[in-house]
Amino acid sequence: VKGNASAMVLEGDIARKRHVIVEETGSMWVVLEGLSAGERLIVEGLNKIEDGKQVVSKDVEAKFASSESR
Repeated sequence: VKGNASAMVLEGDIARKRHVIVEETGSMWVVLEGLSAGERLIVEGLNKIEDGKQVVSKDVEAKFASSESR
């Protein structure tokens, strides 16, 4: 992976940028480090949010398998 991968997570109602270590597996990316089980990941509207800013969120059902099911 080239560059610095990051993800946006929710801490309460605040968006936080998190640096992650990822690995490409076929057509998917697997996060190896930087996220913990149970954290709320922001998956839509990333172009509308900033690190440290308050956001309004809604829960969606996960579409991909977790590491526990591999």
